[in-house]
Amino acid sequence: MIVRTRFAPSPTGRLHLGHVLAARIACSMARHSPDGVFLLRHEDIDGSRVREEFYHDIEGDLKWLGLDWDGVPLRQSARISAYDKALESLHRRTLAYPCFCTRREIQEELSRIAAAPQGAEVPVYPGICRRLSADEQQGKIDVGLPYAWRLDSRRAGELVGELSLRDLRFGRNLSECRFVRRCDFGAERCRHRLSSRGGRG
Repeated sequence: MIVRTRFAPSPTGRLHLGHVLAARIACSMARHSPDGVFLLRHEDIDGSRVREEFYHDIEGDLKWLGLDWDGVPLRQSARISAYDKALESLHRRTLAYPCFCTRREIQEELSRIAAAPQGAEVPVYPGICRRLSADEQQGKIDVGLPYAWRLDSRRAGELVGELSLRDLRFGRNLSECRFVRRCDFGAERCRHRLSSRGGRG
């Protein structure tokens, strides 16, 4: 199995110690694998805060620390079309759906679940919009409601099966917390028409 890791800082400031630790772990995991690959990908879609000098500062600091990446540094902003294709594939396979919930609505639902008499484990995200029909999803998109694409982790887990080499323990149920893409950030607003994709969202 090829180990492919990546370090994905935002070029909105200089690196801090937390970044250094994350980069060292990612680099070490790749370098200790026979065919390991360590990538540097700048998460630069927050256009209002990104500065060109921070790209260079980050790369210079990593080199100074002896952390060399494979290939050329990637920029997330230059790969939007690739992400669109991946999202399209997930949606076609009913593995991603649009979520229209506000943070407050999610928190209220989590509080309701926590107060239930059966004492159910409280998930990180309750999957409210996973239950919407394709027509309901499209109706909300058509009226301009902001939304984010979420991964249907339960369905993905059923299709993929067990891939991990070891168990990872978390204190909360993470089955529905995978955030795929925000769709309310100005010019990069998602313009997906669900009706043309088939299947549910």
